[in-house]
Amino acid sequence: MTKLQIKEKINNYLDKLPTSKLEEIASYIENNYSTEKLTYQSKKQPSSLGKKLRAIRAKIIAEGEPL
Repeated sequence: MTKLQIKEKINNYLDKLPTSKLEEIASYIENNYSTEKLTYQSKKQPSSLGKKLRAIRAKIIAEGEPL
């Protein structure tokens, strides 16, 4: 099955759904997208607090004190 055929099947299926279901699906996709985007950003750019805590932890370990 080609990408175009898959797209057509999905569109045909979505055309048959009531508006309330479409809104529910859109909301679900939107929530997942925003959650995924936040997760990606948090992995990509650590927070300044996280950087400070890791620096403090590294300093404690370097001094030889147990955590």
